Amino acid sequence: MSTAKCSVHRRDAIVLERGKVEAAPDDLYVDCTAKAFRKRPSVSVFDAEEITRQQVRPGRLSLSAALIAHVEASYGDDAIKNDLCAPIPSVELAADYLSTMLDTLRNERRWGPIRSCVVGSTSIGYPALVFRTPA
Repeated sequence: MSTAKCSVHRRDAIVLERGKVEAAPDDLYVDCTAKAFRKRPSVSVFDAEEITRQQVRPGRLSLSAALIAHVEASYGDDAIKNDLCAPIPSVELAADYLSTMLDTLRNERRWGPIRSCVVGSTSIGYPALVFRTPA
């Protein structure tokens, strides 16, 4: 069977674009062809009673989720929470990289009040570059 995108996963089969494969009902299947994030318009992470999960640090999904949860639990005002968790769009093209890095650095500079939480994370990637200078 040729590799192809998964169209549907049923209990008894995985339906691909060009065929079907039998599936064991108790096995776990992971679709590695799926994209984690698609480029779409950013919206505020916090909006009244709704939280829209987005990256606040590109490529660091667990850090983004943990940071959003920490901010939700620690701050009451949506404006402050959204300032600390400005969404970072996914990089689709090489040309997107510079603007994404600029947005990332802006976010990290805003994290002054919660730097200890972020700096302690092994997920940050390069804390010495970002957190050495006082905000």
